[in-house]
This record gives sequence, structure tokens and C-alpha cells, in this order.
Amino acid sequence: MKFPTSIFLLGLLVLSASCTPSLAEAPFPKVPDFTLPALAGDGPVIFSGVNKESPVLLVFWASWCPSCVEEIPVLNEIQKKFSPRGLKILAVNVEESRQTIRDFQKTHPMNYPVLLDEKGKITEKFGLAGVPAAVLAQKGGDVLYFGFSLPADMEKLFQK
Repeated sequence: MKFPTSIFLLGLLVLSASCTPSLAEAPFPKVPDFTLPALAGDGPVIFSGVNKESPVLLVFWASWCPSCVEEIPVLNEIQKKFSPRGLKILAVNVEESRQTIRDFQKTHPMNYPVLLDEKGKITEKFGLAGVPAAVLAQKGGDVLYFGFSLPADMEKLFQK
């Protein structure tokens, strides 16, 4: 039996919508504090300690996520452009092992710290149902942006 093209396209639309949900606004006014181990092994990273002095772009990702992989070069450029102005990027890997990420980084260099949320507890704390997800917090933790893609205009958001 052959399916009509419109039913097939509708199915693809439903499937893609379920993989990358979107929210209009953050479910929290301030980023909840958390502590995660760093991939580099140089001790745990405490979000409030980093965000006390700098705005932070949190990016939730996984190596199996095509959209996440596509964002890596963009994030490397954001890091290059905005880190001299104080922006810190923290990439929170969701439920993958340290070795999986190390192997992944051999072909996908990331010029910013990667944190390990191996059990998904922090991702759950943020109420996320999918990746990629991004949260831009100004110094002190107030949320400037929350969404399932990178902010479209970092220059504008970063100036707030």
C-alpha cells in the first residue's frame, strides 16, 4: 500500500516537532545553581562561581544529536568573539560517558569547557525534554535567553 505524500510529510513534521520542542520563555527567572564535573578533569565547576563574574551561555548537548554537532563550529566562533568581552560558554553533555565525549572531540574540537551530566539530573532540573538547548545568563544569573537553538543575535543579547 502506498501512503499519500501529504500523510508522509505530516508524519515527518510531527516527528521533528517531538524531537526539538520549543519554549517561548524560560521556566525560571534565574538559572538554578548546579555543580558538575568537567571533562578536562580539573575539578567540579560550580555555575554560580563562574556566573558571579561573567555572563554564561549554557549549552545542553549530546554527541548523537545532529543539531548539537552543527552548533559546535558556531559555538567556537561565539567563544572566539565574545570571550574577550567576558562571556563564558559551558557545554553540558547529557547522559554520555567521559570516554564517549573524548572520542567525539577527536573529530569535533570544542574550544570551551564541557561538563558531564552523566545521569541527567541537571538537565532534569532545567526541565529540558530535548537537546540542543541554550540558556544565556547575565552576570548574576538572570536569564536573558532560553530556547532549543542558539540565540539568533548574541550581540544584542550580550549587551543587556
